[in-house]
This record gives sequence, C-alpha cells and structure tokens, in this order.
Amino acid sequence: MILLTSGGYVSSDLVSEYGIIPSSFVPLKNLRLFEHQINFIKKNFGNRQIFMSIPNDYDIGESDRKILKNNDINVIKTDPNSSYGKSIYDCLNIISLKEEVVTILNGDTLFLKYNNTKSDDYAFIGLPDGNYNWDYCKDNKHIYLGLFSFSSKETFKKILKHNDYS
Repeated sequence: MILLTSGGYVSSDLVSEYGIIPSSFVPLKNLRLFEHQINFIKKNFGNRQIFMSIPNDYDIGESDRKILKNNDINVIKTDPNSSYGKSIYDCLNIISLKEEVVTILNGDTLFLKYNNTKSDDYAFIGLPDGNYNWDYCKDNKHIYLGLFSFSSKETFKKILKHNDYS
C-alpha cells in the first residue's frame, strides 16, 4: 500500500498564491502535484493500492475528484490539526488491507527519479538545499526526503504510538 500524506494545508507563504489547499493540490506544470505523484507511484511501484490523506474540512473540487477516482485513489479525511505521525497512525487504522508493507510519500514531495531498493524498510535522505525548516537525520547533516517504507504496518503503528506519534 502507498500512503500519500496530504492531511495538512500548505504553509502560510503559499496560501497567498494558491489559497488554502492541501499540499499535494499545489499546481505544477498545468497539473496538480498529486497527479505527478500518482504518475511517479504507478511507474515505480506497480499496481499497489494508493491512499491519500486530506484535511477533513477540505472540499475536493469536481475536477480533482474525477482525477482521483479515475486513478483509483482512496481518499482518507484526517484532522488537519493532528501531528504528522498521528495523521499517519489514524490512516493506517482506517486502512484494512492485509498488505503489510507501508510506503509513504509526503504530499509536498515530488520525486523525478527513483532507485529501487531491495528492502521494504528504508527512508530516502539527502543534503538540504536552501533555507527551510528541514527535518534532519541524527547526523545533523542529511535530511529526510519524504519517501519512506516499512515492512510491517503493525510494527510501524506500535512505534508511532510508543513515540507519541512523532
């Protein structure tokens, strides 16, 4: 299963340009960011089922709803005030698939290339570019790039809960 996390809204600096929209709904090259993300997922992860979290108070427009439906995207509405970890935890509780592997793509993240790994447990990291409130790895040099995978949904949920969803 793939979870595209877009349960929060864009930051205030983007609201003036795009309005109050979920991060994956930002326009990019005449498409929504989520359209590029869906294409990336389908190209690199085959026919795994795709879920997308969005804020529970966001009304999806008709054209976006059609795109999501035509691509078999399962929308999960989450509390926009929840933490990132709590939102993921809530989504995993809603998803009743037997598939254990959970791959997460952040809603504000676009990958153009992907090097397939042989493991189901990974996090893509890299060096920061520009001034942004990055989430640094333990080495305080690299940052998380927004693509993660976990081989066990239940173990991942236990870890999230044990660490107060952070």
